[in-house]
Amino acid sequence: MTNLGLLNLCNNLISGSIPPSLCNSPPLRYLYLSYNRLSGKIPTELTQCSLLLLLDLSHNRLQGRVPSQIGLLSNLALSLNLSNNNLAGQIPETIGKLVQLEAIDLSKNNFSGVVPSSIGGCISLEYLNFSSNMLQGPLPESLKRITDLKSLDLSYNQFNGTIPAWIGVMKVITTLNLSYNRLSGEVPKTGKFENFSSSSFIGNVGLCGGSSKMGLHPCDIQHKKHKINKKALFVVLVVILGCSFFLLVAIVIRLLFFKKSSTEEESAMLSSISDTHG
Repeated sequence: MTNLGLLNLCNNLISGSIPPSLCNSPPLRYLYLSYNRLSGKIPTELTQCSLLLLLDLSHNRLQGRVPSQIGLLSNLALSLNLSNNNLAGQIPETIGKLVQLEAIDLSKNNFSGVVPSSIGGCISLEYLNFSSNMLQGPLPESLKRITDLKSLDLSYNQFNGTIPAWIGVMKVITTLNLSYNRLSGEVPKTGKFENFSSSSFIGNVGLCGGSSKMGLHPCDIQHKKHKINKKALFVVLVVILGCSFFLLVAIVIRLLFFKKSSTEEESAMLSSISDTHG
């Protein structure tokens, strides 16, 4: 086992937890444990496999948080695949220390919170998939530092805010999926956005504009409707206030007239009584 460089146990029926002692027999460089029935947490001891180039724990039943020590796997260069598990909590800040890593797949888990800005430290990334989680907040601006990114999938989350124009100037990006989030505002038209279709943005009801192939409604129509609605509301308010004013004036005049009539009648009655007694 001392010369073991690759351990491939994928596509079996292995159950139970990942042995913490797995890294006691270095140098392990490739670890495939995908498509099993592994459960429990990812052991912190796994981050002691400091020579790992690839780690695949996908399609299991792993739970809990990703160890914050994940950044110790600084030699990871090929892939970190934790997809299709039950992992939860926030994505650790230390993930940004994986500067040599080319692919990260954390899809189909229960990750929540915002994506740490440290993700921009993964400057060698070509493939990033955070889809089907519960991530929120604006699209992480630090991603623009990853100049070699070819594929970005953030679909089926709760991201909000606008789509930044810098995505359009990423030199090599060919695949973008931002569908089924809570994004809003105008979709840029220039740069790489000319190549993206409606499937990249579907499920974001607040989006508008973009190129014709995106199939989104023009933003100016939405703006005009908003202006028309505001104008109609203003007219209604003016009419209501005007009617209320005239009604108030009419009531005041009526009260004054009634008071004047009552005073005149009272004076006439007193005068009549005075004449009778006189």
